[in-house]
Amino acid sequence: MPSGIISDRIPRRVVMSAGYMIFAIVYLGFGIIKSSGMVWVLFPIYGVYIAMTDGVGKAFIIDMVNPERVGTALGLYHFLIGVASFLASLIAGVLWSRFGAKAPFIYGAATAVISSILFLVLMKKGDKIAR
Repeated sequence: MPSGIISDRIPRRVVMSAGYMIFAIVYLGFGIIKSSGMVWVLFPIYGVYIAMTDGVGKAFIIDMVNPERVGTALGLYHFLIGVASFLASLIAGVLWSRFGAKAPFIYGAATAVISSILFLVLMKKGDKIAR
């Protein structure tokens, strides 16, 4: 709820981008930590990422489409989330198998930073993508 309130006051793309940066920090942390106790520090921060992107992402999609296309847009959004999750898991498994446990976390952190930057640069408030 606090992220939703924040995204009502500042552009949702900024909240989403900040969430992706938090994800990057947490995943980089998972990739480089030496102490298993640090997992207890990183997991609650990972929850902040979820809070900043899950509901806000849906609201962002709703803002971008005409009202008569909201159901279709959300369905497509969730379909693409599923496909991306499958591909990310596949890539993570290959990286883990070939390079060790740290590799998928470092890769995830790098792609999250890139995604955060691209999200800010490419997504403009008020743009409509479905007509």
